[in-house]
Amino acid sequence: MAVVNDKEMSEEHERHLHYIKERISHLLTARYRQGQAQHGGRLWEDRNVFSDALEEVVDLVSYMITLETKLESARAALNSAHEGLITQEEAVAIARKALR
Repeated sequence: MAVVNDKEMSEEHERHLHYIKERISHLLTARYRQGQAQHGGRLWEDRNVFSDALEEVVDLVSYMITLETKLESARAALNSAHEGLITQEEAVAIARKALR
């Protein structure tokens, strides 16, 4: 087992890390190819990547706040069902709608 910050990495941790690395690789490859098809050129020479990066950061913050809101809505619906305020079916419907 690998050791990180004096904490052992279990096989489960290793599998999770492997999944993340594979997912990042897949997403990066697809996104890079999409950008090349849309914009052409040489990213390392032709693009103002600082300006592009700032735009992406602003987009990311908007997406994360929206995701936070969606997750909170789903969590609140499930908690309401747990407390008996709404049915489980109602909670699932609310959660599904929120997470679309």
